[in-house]
Amino acid sequence: MNKMVITQIRDCYIAEIIRDGQVSDIIAEPSGEDELRVGDIHIGKVTNLVKNIGAAFVEVRKGIICYMSCDCKKVRQGDEVAVQVVKEAMKTKQAVVSMDLELSSEYCVITYPEESFTISRKIKSKTRREELFDIMESFRGRGFGVILRTSCLDASDDKIRREIERNMARLELILRNSKSRTIYSCIHKAKLSVEARAENLITSGGVDRVTTDLLNVYEKLKEVDDGRNIVQLYEDKSYSLDNMYSIQNNIEKLLSKHVWLRSGASLVIEQTEAFNVIDVNTEKAIRNNRNKESTFLKINTEAAVEIARQVRLRNLSGIILIDFINMRNSENMQALMARLQEEFDEDPVETVVVDATKLGIVEVTRKKIRRPLHEIMGKLH
Repeated sequence: MNKMVITQIRDCYIAEIIRDGQVSDIIAEPSGEDELRVGDIHIGKVTNLVKNIGAAFVEVRKGIICYMSCDCKKVRQGDEVAVQVVKEAMKTKQAVVSMDLELSSEYCVITYPEESFTISRKIKSKTRREELFDIMESFRGRGFGVILRTSCLDASDDKIRREIERNMARLELILRNSKSRTIYSCIHKAKLSVEARAENLITSGGVDRVTTDLLNVYEKLKEVDDGRNIVQLYEDKSYSLDNMYSIQNNIEKLLSKHVWLRSGASLVIEQTEAFNVIDVNTEKAIRNNRNKESTFLKINTEAAVEIARQVRLRNLSGIILIDFINMRNSENMQALMARLQEEFDEDPVETVVVDATKLGIVEVTRKKIRRPLHEIMGKLH
């Protein structure tokens, strides 16, 4: 059974996704109302323009400055503008905002002021694409763009139309309110990441059960449950969800730099300002093994599987350098690289195995979506 568990530990919402009895993903986010979340829309003030790089700095709350790429001819210092958070602050980098607004839901993304109509490339059927373009045509001239998501492939046309209409009405209301709201106002609060991920898994059939002890989260998720009884409210006060699923213990392990493998080998994971480094150590795994090349391939393959899992759980991003155990056989190295990419292909975040250097260091890049686990949970210690 594939399960998702959502709870709150101190000042963070935590969601664990469990597949085949093993934790496959963890989502952590601060629970504070003052947190800037991706998708939030604020009335901010342009405090500075940097014309040579086509950028502006926008104050969305008193003392909170965000970076924004823009056409400096269209904005002036002191302007009050509606901006949406598109990337949260990470380490020393400011949050990124944009004057291009969008509302996203199960079947569509509504954009403003961009008015283009597009369909997910993953929908290959020519017939279905023509049907979906016909649906979008009926909304042309409303001043919004529409992106239809992959989930539209099997959805009913009526459901898609209703959702487009609903999101356009919501965005119209946000834009109307933006004209009368004062500076630093939040005119749209995005869903929690744990809620958005749960909704996606419920509607796509990605989980069989979602269990939470948070009443507000339970009530929101029941709205998309559609009578399937997937969402369950946990009410046992004598034994918490945290204890039942060892959530804090799992997080403590992910904050450690050492990871032991079943073979007796280990990983050492170090996070620096510039990149992440993962070292594979044989430890006791090669004791009494005569065919070292074969053993090295076995250990490296085991490590590749666990590395992909650890990267996902810790939410490491940017440049990742992996120092596998050196192998002389080039075919073994090629097989290892292929297996590593295969494991990363299961990651919902775009991850690419780039190449191996002359020193045998494997280079990987992973798109930055959320802050790493250690950065979020570090605030709790």
